[in-house]
Amino acid sequence: AQLIAQNKAAGSDQICFQSSDLQDGPFRDYHVGACFTRDELGRRVGQYSDNTAAWMLMRTLGGGYAINSNAAAWGAKNSDFWWPNTTTADDLTALWFTEAKGKSGGTSAQNWLYPRLTKTIYEQGIPGGVPQSVTVIHKIGFLNGAVNDTALVLSPRGAYVLTVLTKDVPDAWHVIAAVSARIWKYEVARAR
Repeated sequence: AQLIAQNKAAGSDQICFQSSDLQDGPFRDYHVGACFTRDELGRRVGQYSDNTAAWMLMRTLGGGYAINSNAAAWGAKNSDFWWPNTTTADDLTALWFTEAKGKSGGTSAQNWLYPRLTKTIYEQGIPGGVPQSVTVIHKIGFLNGAVNDTALVLSPRGAYVLTVLTKDVPDAWHVIAAVSARIWKYEVARAR
């Protein structure tokens, strides 16, 4: 999103699949020679949490080192977003804070990114704890017992960031939604 905002990349850029990109995910149309626009890959990552699309995008952005360097510059000091793909709630919250303040591409980047992270197929976490009329811009992740959701929530009082990371929690989506509902209730009460 930042590169698009800076006119260093375009949503229409074609990115072609390589066999090393293949990861678990919902799409079955990846094969050597298949090419997708940056816009489409961004939609797949945001709306469906598709890992292959994420790998394709990250490869064109310089891979793990570049991703981790940018994330560290934006406040994620204790994370590794490539391998072994570890993070903290503090780091994800710091990234949202930096992004929401416009420090990672500004309004142009937000205009590209936010629609891809809103009304996803995974709305049972943080969005599940707030009224449907509320805009929740979020990214989920789940793997090996971890179920995570991090979001920018646009409340009546103003935006707030909420990150909930779980590991081996039964009915984790319900737990995340319950935490979200409590924070929403607190924010609405504060707004009065």
